[in-house]
Amino acid sequence: MQTDNFIKQFNQQRQLIDNEPKTYLEKLTGWASEHPTEVKTTEKAGMLIGTSMAIASPFLAPTIGFVAIPIAIIGGVVAAISFLAHLALEIIAPPRHEMKTHAFKTAEYGVGKLYYQGDVPVLELQSDDSRQAGVAHGYLMGSYINKIFNRIKFITCFSVHFPEAKNVPKALEEIRETLPPEYIEELNGVVEGFNTWAKENSIWRKITMDDLLLMHLMPDSLHFKPTEANHYAGRLKLNRKYEPIQEEKGDRKLNPIGCSVVIDKDDGEGFTFGRNMDWMSLGLFGTYTLMINRKYKDKKLSTAEIGFPGFVGTLTGMNSKGLSLSMNVSIGRTRFITGMPAVFFNRYCLENSNNVTEVGEKVNLRPPLGSYHLSVADQNEAQAFHLFQREERNDSGLIEKKHVIRKWSPLNPLVVTNCCYKDNNVQYNHLHSSAERHQIINELFQGAIANPALERGKLVEASLALPHVNNSITAHTVVMKPNTRSIKVAFDNMFSASRPLHTLDTDRFFSDNSTAE
Repeated sequence: MQTDNFIKQFNQQRQLIDNEPKTYLEKLTGWASEHPTEVKTTEKAGMLIGTSMAIASPFLAPTIGFVAIPIAIIGGVVAAISFLAHLALEIIAPPRHEMKTHAFKTAEYGVGKLYYQGDVPVLELQSDDSRQAGVAHGYLMGSYINKIFNRIKFITCFSVHFPEAKNVPKALEEIRETLPPEYIEELNGVVEGFNTWAKENSIWRKITMDDLLLMHLMPDSLHFKPTEANHYAGRLKLNRKYEPIQEEKGDRKLNPIGCSVVIDKDDGEGFTFGRNMDWMSLGLFGTYTLMINRKYKDKKLSTAEIGFPGFVGTLTGMNSKGLSLSMNVSIGRTRFITGMPAVFFNRYCLENSNNVTEVGEKVNLRPPLGSYHLSVADQNEAQAFHLFQREERNDSGLIEKKHVIRKWSPLNPLVVTNCCYKDNNVQYNHLHSSAERHQIINELFQGAIANPALERGKLVEASLALPHVNNSITAHTVVMKPNTRSIKVAFDNMFSASRPLHTLDTDRFFSDNSTAE
């Protein structure tokens, strides 16, 4: 109760002093989030009225003559505008997703099972056979993968930064060479499973390995441009640590990808790992977020990850040892491909590491493609690896990029947003209001220092719902506790930290049984 009162008072004080004017877009997204019924009614009414006018005009022609022609034209225009407005609004101000409204249909196929834990969808995969795990994934997720690819296709029509796979074949070939063979097998399996589903359901779309692989490069998009890498493919590679970081002026508040991590510890429950993923949902990624439970019998550690249909990499997850990790994007520049893309490196660490120390060894021995933040916690320690963030001149006179490591310490929660870190204290390249997020989280925890009785886990949860931290592109909120292997989640298309958290039965994820009951 004491902690709840402290959080309530802090939020009330913030409401009094947080008078920053909102942009029109912020007002629109906020209103759409709180009034989903009105939004849907308006969209449907426009399409219905326009379609009715167009259909009725031929029947009215004998009575009103040529006047029926402009009525038909106006009706068609109204319907078309309403449809385009519907698509645009879903992307800019997507509809709220109620988790109690189940977006997935439960099913089983091969080594996969799609089921619900309460209101949380779970894709369970027996993953020792990578190919078969991929086939099950692609088939069970076929309908949802199709919707996601359709939406991505619509977006890329207006984007010069994200090409079609057919235009960057050399870059994708070099990416494949960095991946473990089992990941290649699983990706091919997803393609096979999806295409089987598409054929059975008379869907024209077929996807290729390159299509799927390109989607997995989205989290690297702030430092890696596939078209640029395709241009440099096959040349003598410049070690990525010598490629300069592009330092930007100002704060790119409208960047479409963000994320916040807050990790703190108390004597009772150990570490609490809180995480918001900020990623434009495009009206789909929040609705179709789910748990992906990869079960292994022997070679690797079973994992529970927050992902979406067709996604083989890892954004946020926990393994059977309680090791928890997630990624945040950052600015950089990577022209030459010498390491795994972030989401594959995250997965490689998660299913092959028992603790934070082992993750650090992998960072040093097999570093990933380029710049980002990797936050990791186990039962004993928590660290953030800020990859390729600091520049310094070596003995040869070359500017060299090095990793920065920040560690949790008592009364000093580990906070990670989307700026770059030159060291523990110096930040630059603030993305998506990173400075504001750092500041408001620090204010919450600084105010709690005077009262050591406050529950640190509750403070972590509360920090995820603070202004700027919880925003119009916050699509999933996760709270993980390595000591107890507990996971709580909330999914939505925006402001997910405002939604109730759902507690998962992780014993079911990490049991040695080959089949969940």
